[in-house]
Amino acid sequence: MFLDYGVAAGASGSSGMGSSFASIMAGNQATFLVVAGIVLALALFLLRAR
Repeated sequence: MFLDYGVAAGASGSSGMGSSFASIMAGNQATFLVVAGIVLALALFLLRAR
C-alpha cells in the first residue's frame, strides 16, 4: 500500500524519501503508521545486529 504512494510521488515529479513520506502523511495516517512501524522495526533489528 505504501509502495503505491511512493510510485505516485515519483510519477508526480517529486523525488526523495521525504516527499513520499509527506504524501503518505497527507494522504493516509494509517499507512504512515505502518511505514513508521516498519522503519522502527528495521532500526531495532540493525541495532541488535551490532
